[in-house]
Amino acid sequence: MQKQILKFIVPDLGATIDIPLSRAEMEGMKDGSMIAKVMTKKIEPAIFDYMARTSHTCVICNSNRANRMTCNLAPYPNSPEGPSVYAFNPYPVCFSSLCNAESTRRAHEDRRELSSLAPDELGVAESEMCDYCKKIQNVNESGRLQRCSRCKAKLYCSKDCQTADWRAGHKLHCFK
Repeated sequence: MQKQILKFIVPDLGATIDIPLSRAEMEGMKDGSMIAKVMTKKIEPAIFDYMARTSHTCVICNSNRANRMTCNLAPYPNSPEGPSVYAFNPYPVCFSSLCNAESTRRAHEDRRELSSLAPDELGVAESEMCDYCKKIQNVNESGRLQRCSRCKAKLYCSKDCQTADWRAGHKLHCFK
């Protein structure tokens, strides 16, 4: 099986990460059917690997070494440079639950601001991703995702996802 390369581009950090995908995964990125799977199985591990190899400081607490990155992702499967996913407004953060919640809240604010600028100019519809199951929903077609009523930082596609995330540990990180 021949692997194809998906480019993960973080312009603000000057980083480009090549992520090998199977032909089926690449086709699924193009038609939208495999975005959530590729996110959790390929892109998130690549981000963790990148953060482990670089030295960024947490942008929230400014004291701990960043181990992860919260950002807004925009897939461009038909980009002239080849299939790509761009990460806008990255927040390198440490594993602190408070830093993670704050970076998630900032990323969601950035997403709303970016999408209100000119989504038609970018050629993309505004979309939101469930923080639990990673399902992507087009805001124009289906409306906005539900937000955690306590911290306002997490987005969920259903009450089931919100309950499952609460039980999986969000209750330990959630604050007003």
